[in-house]
Amino acid sequence: MSELYAATRMFDYGPPNTPGETLDPGQIVELGGWLNDDKLIRLNLVKKIDGRSKPCQCGKCGKQFAAEFFLSGHGNKRHRGLTAKEQLDVSIAEDKKMDTVMPLHLDKTAATRGRRKRA
Repeated sequence: MSELYAATRMFDYGPPNTPGETLDPGQIVELGGWLNDDKLIRLNLVKKIDGRSKPCQCGKCGKQFAAEFFLSGHGNKRHRGLTAKEQLDVSIAEDKKMDTVMPLHLDKTAATRGRRKRA
């Protein structure tokens, strides 16, 4: 069985040149071996699920989440009939909260590690 990860932010994930699936924070995903998977891990956009996690499943869409907290946020955003603007506002608030709880590792980008390509 492949390793499972939980998204730490909302982002689209899937094969290159496809729309992909929009992952919500805490949503469990099996990485597909795409080109940027290592970057997602390094930058903390996904976090490996450990054995202590007890996944929860959404009763409406069947998606799996790392904890009840994330499932609740998903339900409030996706299944309450919010407008696109309201969903965006909720996503921005989630990102701000996640910045304090689980910050991105922006110090581990290629540019900050001295690998910037010069023109």
